[in-house]
Amino acid sequence: MAEKKTTAKKTAVKKTTAKKTTRARTTRARKAAPKKTPASKAAPRRTTRKRSAAVPAPQPAAQDIAVRAYYLWKLGGADPVANWLTAESELRAGA
Repeated sequence: MAEKKTTAKKTAVKKTTAKKTTRARTTRARKAAPKKTPASKAAPRRTTRKRSAAVPAPQPAAQDIAVRAYYLWKLGGADPVANWLTAESELRAGA
């Protein structure tokens, strides 16, 4: 008879431990759930702006530079390369 009592106690212990682990699991699940906050008390949402890429200045067309260099030559410019570079810098500054 003594053997039967110890067996009964062992099974009773196993049942109670099974219940405790089940409770612990549900408690953890409740703690892990995020709390809901009312929409009226929510902090304002910050957004970041995308920076637009800087638009490069338009380059003067080669024909415009050639026309301006021609007029610089007519005004007395002897060097065609210097006339071209001067015309190009003038048109860039004006554009």
